Amino acid sequence: MIPRDYRYKKNIDGQRPQELFTMKHEQLVNDSEFWMKHTSSHCMVVATLIATIAFAAAFSLLGGYDESKGVPFFRKKVVTTITFPYIPYTN
Repeated sequence: MIPRDYRYKKNIDGQRPQELFTMKHEQLVNDSEFWMKHTSSHCMVVATLIATIAFAAAFSLLGGYDESKGVPFFRKKVVTTITFPYIPYTN
């Protein structure tokens, strides 16, 4: 955000604005690299948890299973027969 001709002018030490900026903010670049690595690892954990829950919700039956018989509770209900064809499209 400086005039074009100022980009090529040098200061007393013979440095251009870009060179001076790079030198003064070197630690900031290193800190941001460290921050990005940790942020990406945390985001990966959250994405894995969301994918696990979505996968479990997509393949579980409404109402659950009757443990003694091993069949779904609502297998003969109209809601279950209408809902199953649309489950893959909701994710």
